[in-house]
Amino acid sequence: MMEVWLKCARRLTPGQRLEQVFEQIEFGDTLLLSDIRKMNPSYSDYDLRRELALRKYGEDLANIAYPRKMSA
Repeated sequence: MMEVWLKCARRLTPGQRLEQVFEQIEFGDTLLLSDIRKMNPSYSDYDLRRELALRKYGEDLANIAYPRKMSA
């Protein structure tokens, strides 16, 4: 099976390979967001995206992309 996959992969152009990489990243993010949503059903979309960023990129970058909301 791996040989068949490699044979198909070798036929792809660099652009097609890159497109597959982005599709795989998007699929992984979808799975991770689903897990975060299950564990935290009350999270807003912003909170979900912030948690995804925390898990993928760490606190420093997540804080830049999704600053913590200030409570009033």
